[in-house]
Amino acid sequence: MSGHWFYSADGRRQVGPVTKAELEGLLARGELDATALVWTDAMADWRPAAEVAALDRTRPAAPPPLPAAPSPGVAAHTQTTATRQVALERVEIRPRSHRNALLLVGCALFLGAGALAMIQWPESDTDPWWGGGILAFAVLCLYGAGRMWRRKTSMVLAPDHLEQVTLYGSAAVPWSDVEKVGALSYLGQKIIGVRLRSYDAYLANLSPELAGTLTKAMPLVRVAATGVSMLPGSEFLTLWSRLDGVSDPGDALKGFGKVGDLAGLLMASRKMLGYDLTFGWADFDRPVDELVRLLEQYRSAAGVVEGANPR
Repeated sequence: MSGHWFYSADGRRQVGPVTKAELEGLLARGELDATALVWTDAMADWRPAAEVAALDRTRPAAPPPLPAAPSPGVAAHTQTTATRQVALERVEIRPRSHRNALLLVGCALFLGAGALAMIQWPESDTDPWWGGGILAFAVLCLYGAGRMWRRKTSMVLAPDHLEQVTLYGSAAVPWSDVEKVGALSYLGQKIIGVRLRSYDAYLANLSPELAGTLTKAMPLVRVAATGVSMLPGSEFLTLWSRLDGVSDPGDALKGFGKVGDLAGLLMASRKMLGYDLTFGWADFDRPVDELVRLLEQYRSAAGVVEGANPR
């Protein structure tokens, strides 16, 4: 079977790709139930893991007790091995979803009260229009707060890939496609940026829900990018294999439909911020600098050299 597997613990959100060894490890450690749905390209449909004979769910035998007083050489080797294993474990970043949701609700209520005041007691002819727009934004914030309350993770760091988990869906990108990770300030907030070498794997692994949300967000991005050209230049031709051989990426993107819009959205983010993917305050469970170091640790552990082109 293929080395790429996908699984769904709850039957609603899929995770992957992961290797067969990673999936078997989750099952063996009890982190994933045998009733979870799994799929690989050799299978016609999703099936419970317990029904897939190719998956080994056997729990490893427990090792014997450690010696009471290991020699210094053995102790040093054990510590080094443990450090390497920790660096390669699957890590889920779990933001303070409930706190963040309550902050968003407070902001929405404040904006909503101001909007209603503008509509009820306008000081100019345009105040009702502005008030209506702000009120609509406040309603969207309340809707987002509900989703934020239920979200458990914002990103997953696996030995071979980084998974982005948003309020509206998920996507995964292999570490070999991650060129750079860094922190920056935007509108007074610290955010984390991820710069990609290639868009192919990311666009292929976008969940349908996230792809639809990003496509709908294009008009807002164009407003945010006022004064900045949204048309990609020739420097973007190597980022997506579908642009190979074209002379004008701006015209070429229009012919690819929604997936072209998504590639254009990544390119616009790079032109505005210097990074293709970004994570904001609601995605963090630890200080920004610490999270950047953790991402870099996984990128380095995967054997990725900054500036190198794996293709």
